[in-house]
Amino acid sequence: QSSNEMADNSDDNFDAAMATASLLKWLLTDAPAVPTETLLIRAYCSECRALGLPIDRIFFGVNVLHSLVATRTWKFEVEKDTVTENSFTRQEYVTYIRQVIENAVDEKDRGPFYHFIIGEASVQLKITDEHLPNDCSWMTEEGYTELYGLPAKQKDVRQWLQNEAMGTEMTGGFTWSTKRDGGFTEGHRQVLRDTRDALAVITQLLLTRCNSLSLLQIYLGADAGSRVFDGDIERGEGLTVRSAIWFSDVRGFTKLSGEIERTEMIEILNEVFDVTHQVITKHSGEVLKFMGDGCMAIFTSEETGFRRTSSFQSLNNESIDAQQGETVCLNARKAAAELGLELEKLRKKRESNSKRAVSVGVGLNYGDVNYGNIGAAERLDFTVLGSAVNLASRTEGLCSKLGANVLATGNFVALDGNPDAWKNRGEHVVKGVEDPVAIYELTETPYK
Repeated sequence: QSSNEMADNSDDNFDAAMATASLLKWLLTDAPAVPTETLLIRAYCSECRALGLPIDRIFFGVNVLHSLVATRTWKFEVEKDTVTENSFTRQEYVTYIRQVIENAVDEKDRGPFYHFIIGEASVQLKITDEHLPNDCSWMTEEGYTELYGLPAKQKDVRQWLQNEAMGTEMTGGFTWSTKRDGGFTEGHRQVLRDTRDALAVITQLLLTRCNSLSLLQIYLGADAGSRVFDGDIERGEGLTVRSAIWFSDVRGFTKLSGEIERTEMIEILNEVFDVTHQVITKHSGEVLKFMGDGCMAIFTSEETGFRRTSSFQSLNNESIDAQQGETVCLNARKAAAELGLELEKLRKKRESNSKRAVSVGVGLNYGDVNYGNIGAAERLDFTVLGSAVNLASRTEGLCSKLGANVLATGNFVALDGNPDAWKNRGEHVVKGVEDPVAIYELTETPYK
């Protein structure tokens, strides 16, 4: 039902004071329990329409704390019953604000959020206006009669560019659009103005929760970040994880770091870590840590690999290995093989630009890892430990000695299910392991 079809939205029937009080009550009591932005914008619109506000389209746009994304937006269209999400990178955001500062935004491109950025108190666009901005052409195309917008907080965001620090204060704003003949009444707009601050607080509360989870996942990994967010924060609490274990690092890193500029070294690491993360994630692994020039990851089955044990004790693993062993080892092998191909592409790209390229060694093992909270009472780390982890690291350390790019232990190869993909490189003494360890080199795919 569009706003034109609503029976009780005329000035005579609309009680702005009652609508304001009811909407504030909902925002302060029910809205905080809504778990996601998508559900919030739907529920908010439903509540507004039930109170007689003739809203047919709502748009939220706010800044977020994320390593790549600066702003996120949500648009809900009543007739289509769809929520559309979008995001803009930090660079896109900075570029647009610079254009605003330099007065380089053409007048026809000055949409609602342009006016929020320069600190205006509100924006109102009517279908009868002589000129509508380009990004509001949908008003004419879809039969909207008015757009009304308010910033989350009236502030000249151009000042932000002085230090390019997003900060934690919420910026952005909200727009409401209607298809009602004649647009919104002043009573409708008054309700939106009087409840804007509460809507901004609830939106920021929800975004703070989402930002917290996002940042934890970025810094700890998807699974570890989610576990910490959900309350797995007691020191000593954790899981025993039966998994394929991946260690990789940039070969000759110490020597190389003394030969090139720091900025180029960071650029190399970021490019290597990008492709490493991509192939590990593609093949169902999870990166746990980047450590200097190294990367640690695990491949496991959520259904069978994870077991909660307060003392981190290993259990009988035969049934677990039968269920997941071949699959997770195959995933790790495929990721290692694909990493070689991606690094070859990266090498050619860097050398074509007269830049230094690097090679990476990978060590694979299979076994139990201790996965959870370890550290000081006031400084915990969500990490993995155990002899299987140490052996994976020692295996990777043999790559330079054996002139290999991917090495695996006999434990790993026995479960992999494709012995033809591996060449036996003999038994080797490794630090911390009493008996010599059988080591195999991946040969199925060129890795140079």
